[in-house]
Amino acid sequence: MDPSTPFVSHYPMLGRLTREQWLLMQQWHAAHHLSFAVPND
Repeated sequence: MDPSTPFVSHYPMLGRLTREQWLLMQQWHAAHHLSFAVPND
């Protein structure tokens, strides 16, 4: 992704996201998937 691009693609449910919003959403999504790799105590 080009760092100079202020907005990323339009998402039907979320609308237009800024670069920072898109990165935050991707981090949350990755954390969701990686949470299954952490064993429960």
